[in-house]
Amino acid sequence: MTILFHVLFAPLLVLSAWAQGAPDSRVFRFEHGAREFSYFAARHLLISSDCQVASGGKLSCMAAQAFERSSLVGIPLPRGGADPGAVICVKKFKAQVEVGLNSLGAAASFCCFADKSLVSTGSLDYAANH
Repeated sequence: MTILFHVLFAPLLVLSAWAQGAPDSRVFRFEHGAREFSYFAARHLLISSDCQVASGGKLSCMAAQAFERSSLVGIPLPRGGADPGAVICVKKFKAQVEVGLNSLGAAASFCCFADKSLVSTGSLDYAANH
């Protein structure tokens, strides 16, 4: 009976977590050390894992607040191949852009806030356009 339960219902539990937007864990290396990130695919949100979930299920850190308020309104469109998310980071949020490397050595840029929380500049760009 126990084996039957695991065979039939364990995959349903995994699918349920996926449908609810359970994040994938990813690690990026920076000059100051490695950081773990959570990726919420349904929201296109890659954010530092130390950003804690507050009551009501919302993330409570400066990076999460920036993601929710990301916008290109009042910001001149970037020219010459500038990353729109990086422009939003610097111009709108007065934060710093840092580059991290994943386990394959591929680079990604992140917006770093005073509370040390980070969000992908790609996530900021996506949020500003959706």
